[in-house]
Amino acid sequence: MPITKTKKAFFYGYIIVIVSFFNLAITLGGNSSLGVFFKPILDEFGWTRAVTSGAYSALALINGILAMVAGQLTDRLGPRIVVSAGGLILGLSFILTSQVQNAWQLYLFFGIMGVSLGGSATPLLSTVARWFVKRRSLMSGIVMAGVGAGMIAMPLLMEWLISGKGWRFAAMVVGLLSLVVVIAGAQFLRRDPQASGLLPDGETRLNGQATVAVEGLTLAQAIRTGRLWMLSGIYICGGFSIFTVIVHTAVYAVGLGISPVNAASIISVMGLCSIVGRIVLGIMGDKSGNFRSLIVTFLLLSAALFWLGFARDLGMLYLFAAAFGFGWGGLSVSGGPVVADLFGLRAHGALYGVTVASMTLGGAFGPTLSGYIFDVTGSYQLSFLINAIVAVIGLVLAWLLKSQPVAARETLLTENSKLKNQT
Repeated sequence: MPITKTKKAFFYGYIIVIVSFFNLAITLGGNSSLGVFFKPILDEFGWTRAVTSGAYSALALINGILAMVAGQLTDRLGPRIVVSAGGLILGLSFILTSQVQNAWQLYLFFGIMGVSLGGSATPLLSTVARWFVKRRSLMSGIVMAGVGAGMIAMPLLMEWLISGKGWRFAAMVVGLLSLVVVIAGAQFLRRDPQASGLLPDGETRLNGQATVAVEGLTLAQAIRTGRLWMLSGIYICGGFSIFTVIVHTAVYAVGLGISPVNAASIISVMGLCSIVGRIVLGIMGDKSGNFRSLIVTFLLLSAALFWLGFARDLGMLYLFAAAFGFGWGGLSVSGGPVVADLFGLRAHGALYGVTVASMTLGGAFGPTLSGYIFDVTGSYQLSFLINAIVAVIGLVLAWLLKSQPVAARETLLTENSKLKNQT
């Protein structure tokens, strides 16, 4: 007897996407806006830029390490517990940061913040990858557009709070906001569609017994492949450049004589264009392949970073922010789908955690190196050049990865094809 299928009026996977969007708007959007705190902290304590940006590097490094742990926990426990714990720690870390008096406290509290952020993007994007196949890149792009939305709203909110009540009050408010939004939203997360008798993308069998045959490599198997190391290298390069821009662009703009509000707006423009990049390159990934999307991403990042070395006024910085934000959007949306293409879904959370860890490993070194170069030379020009060269290395690696064979995929597309032929 042929198996039939039907379309549900509303697919719960869209709830996963909506919740994940708002979660990342607060968590990674807020994290991407931390550069707004940079100048007022420097003014209050008089620390060097290397010392201050080093706290952000510590955050990035711990974030990367915990991303791998969060991915494995998501594979075992599901996203609800992992994301709830991350929201609790994130809120408390911002509240603690508002009480900083010494450099070691800033490092400690930013390190705690890194623990929480390790449990944000990894469980969410791994969960989205399980709920969607045909539109995996697009839905991942919509989720990661939350980061861009956060980058539009959070810098302006932070700057408004800082100008009115000071940076400590701003950190306190962001901490409370994180506690409420992230923990509440996490209660709506579900690990995968099978428990509800669903197939990804909203397809169901009438008897409610739908299952998905999932194949792929384990973490141990993937580590032995050159593809994982190449992918890690790509994200190290991306993180090196992106985190440096997040931390230093606003303070660089202020140094050019641009007002703090307009400097914060550069980050907002970057966030707006990253939303467009996430959607457009997500659609491109679904239609033309995620590897091509990754190559376009690094072309944009490389060109923007070379341009930044010549940017001297607000208009030029807005143009930089537009191109860089678009490319950044593509990098953030490609990770989950590329991992699924290369290694399947069996250990997707853990393997996606490796890419996040790689990105934050690069991000741990980029901001500190740029701060040190500025302290020594009094200029960001050498640091911008280094960042552009690193982005070009990422472009070369992305091109080489495109030629690698894809050895492991889930069998869901075959399953869906059989269902269509039987109906």
